[in-house]
Amino acid sequence: MYIRFFFITASIALLTMTVWSDTLYMRSGVQVHGVVLREEGNRLVVRTGGRVVRLPRDSVMKIEENNKDGSFDQEAARKALEEREKQLLEETGLTREQRQEIDALIRHLADPDPVVQGDARRRLTTMAAEKEVFEYIQNQISSWLPVHIAHILDILASAGGMHAGDTLLEHATHPDPTVRGMSIELLGIIQHKNALETMLRGLLDHEPTVRMAACAALAAIGAREATPLLIDNLQYADPGVNNYAGEALAVIWKDNDTATTLKTAEEWLQFWNAHQESVPRTIDLESLKPLVDEHARFEYC
Repeated sequence: MYIRFFFITASIALLTMTVWSDTLYMRSGVQVHGVVLREEGNRLVVRTGGRVVRLPRDSVMKIEENNKDGSFDQEAARKALEEREKQLLEETGLTREQRQEIDALIRHLADPDPVVQGDARRRLTTMAAEKEVFEYIQNQISSWLPVHIAHILDILASAGGMHAGDTLLEHATHPDPTVRGMSIELLGIIQHKNALETMLRGLLDHEPTVRMAACAALAAIGAREATPLLIDNLQYADPGVNNYAGEALAVIWKDNDTATTLKTAEEWLQFWNAHQESVPRTIDLESLKPLVDEHARFEYC
């Protein structure tokens, strides 16, 4: 009876090991054999090779249940990494050393030392003049944190001008206000022809910094049809927004001597009522919605 009980118990244990062993197929080409213990936010907690690691969920292409023992095949991993390196070289035109240099400089963009930060920005802007570097940075931007993304957008706009337009438009709806604001301001600087609606929506943002960026962008492109929304922002709760809106109105109407002396929302409203018929309307201001929901927040892993 004891022998039979031991056999049954051992069989159950073996079955349990079979069911709960996994192979994780990583996007890098590496296979990790182990046991997925649980999920923690955007990470998988995995026991492999006698230790516990946490892997980003989006770095795992698929998980396969099997009876492997959780060991790590180093030779297979080496070959897979070599193949992946060849693939990346073909896709980006950059060697691993070049990509590592770019990534290191991007990390320095958030360095507390302004000298280090400024040097990284200058070097990246020069490097991004090369098509391969520009496209690599552009394609990798979503993998960085907002504090880096805002700087990266500035570099792309400085190096590529209108070529950065689509990336700027995409990030104008980013949940982080610093990224949204930078995107909108840069769209104005590069004079993007399809960004007017995005800029106008920025005037409805729940974050003052985004509204101020939208004021600057609209002034940069001389968007007179934004006048009603800019007048509304003259009465916004934040004094910084009030100042930016007033400056934007003065710039947009600067060829009219009367307009440059106006200060209050009431004065501007009277002016607008007298001049609005001369302004072409391309966008229905009443139908505009903010760029993001007021509860939008960037979620850190």
